[in-house]
Amino acid sequence: MKLISLSIAVLALTASSVLAEEQDWDKLHTFYDGTWVCSTPETYDEATERAKAPEGGLRTLRAELLEAKKCLYVEEENVEDMLAPFVEIVERQDNLVQVRFTVEYYSKIELLHRNITRMTFVGWTEDANLRDYHQWLTGKPQT
Repeated sequence: MKLISLSIAVLALTASSVLAEEQDWDKLHTFYDGTWVCSTPETYDEATERAKAPEGGLRTLRAELLEAKKCLYVEEENVEDMLAPFVEIVERQDNLVQVRFTVEYYSKIELLHRNITRMTFVGWTEDANLRDYHQWLTGKPQT
């Protein structure tokens, strides 16, 4: 029985890795600083267009879209708090990708105690906003 369970698990892993290789989704990705991640592709387009407009500040736009739970603006400090497997590609649609990632927030309560919160986000961004994690970490491309 254990052999059958193990065989099924190996087949499932093999099938998923073959699918990932075909779609190039097996790479580890992270975001560039200043990336918009939005709830829908339409909201992403709206956010990036409004961010290009000279009127209004980026800070107020970020706060407005975050409060409406439409978009999240990812900065370098958020990238540093991401947990493995970092940015997972869930779906592709033209030049946009739906991604899933988890960020860990913590606050110090006492000397040795901390309050840790992990939040998983799912949203849409441009494929160009993703960069190779290993290159970001080491500063050189993976060979």
